[in-house]
Amino acid sequence: MNWLPLHMSIGVTVIAMILLRLFWRVFTKVPVRPLPRPVRFAGALVHACLYVTILAVLITGWLGYRPMPFMPPARLFGSLPVPLAPTMGGLSARAFAVLHAKLVWLLLGLVGVHVLAALAHAALLRDGVMRGMSLGRPDVAPRE
Repeated sequence: MNWLPLHMSIGVTVIAMILLRLFWRVFTKVPVRPLPRPVRFAGALVHACLYVTILAVLITGWLGYRPMPFMPPARLFGSLPVPLAPTMGGLSARAFAVLHAKLVWLLLGLVGVHVLAALAHAALLRDGVMRGMSLGRPDVAPRE
C-alpha cells in the first residue's frame, strides 16, 4: 500500500485544480464561437460530464478509504494525515471503492471523447477552438 499516499495526494491536487478551474470559470466569460447549436450543446454536455465525473471519482475515492486496524493513516504529501470520510448509511467503504474504480473507467472514456473532439476541431473543422485554448485567446469575440 505504499502507492496509496501518492494516489491520494494526486487526488487532492486534482480537486484543488478543479476548484480553481471552476472558480476561474465563474469570473471569466466563455468565448462565443460560430459553431452549430448541436456542436455547442455536445461540447457543453461533455464538459459538464467531465467535471461531474472528476468530482465523483474524487469523492468516492475519499469515501472508500478506510485504513485497516493498526495501520498508520495515509499522509498527504508525506505530512498531512488524511481525514476519514463520514460513514454513509447504505454503502460500505468497499462499495465506494468499487464505484470509484468504475467511475475512473467512465472518466477515461470521457477524456478519450474529449481528445477526439479536440483533434476533430483542429484537423477537420479548423474552427480556431484549439487556438482559443491558449492564454491569449486570439480570434475570439467576447460575449456581450
